[in-house]
Amino acid sequence: MPAWARIPEGVTAEQAAALPMAAETAWRALDDLGAQPGELLLVHGAGTTVGEAAVRFALHRGIRVIATAGPTRAAALEEIGAQVTAYGEGMAERVSALAGGHVDRALDTAPTGAGSTAPTSPARPAARYRP
Repeated sequence: MPAWARIPEGVTAEQAAALPMAAETAWRALDDLGAQPGELLLVHGAGTTVGEAAVRFALHRGIRVIATAGPTRAAALEEIGAQVTAYGEGMAERVSALAGGHVDRALDTAPTGAGSTAPTSPARPAARYRP
């Protein structure tokens, strides 16, 4: 068998080979956090491969998602159903406004040093998950 699945146009063989690892990392992170349908999850760094996979899996599981992302991936994340806010000054306040209350779980998939520190307030409980 020459291939199990067609590699999408614009994706290298190396990138395609890494996608299952990112997807499994995101899936396991959601399981480790104990995220449940109806809860609100903050995904910091949602524009990363692991972050976007976590957003997609969470939405599929019936979990509401607030995502932090840069301008490159923000529109795509909004299209699939996440509420998106940018990094930088005032990020915690913007997350609070989008949440309209507390965040149930938080998943930090941002590369070290990206944006500002992941907001742990108003999250309860917060978790940092480093893939």
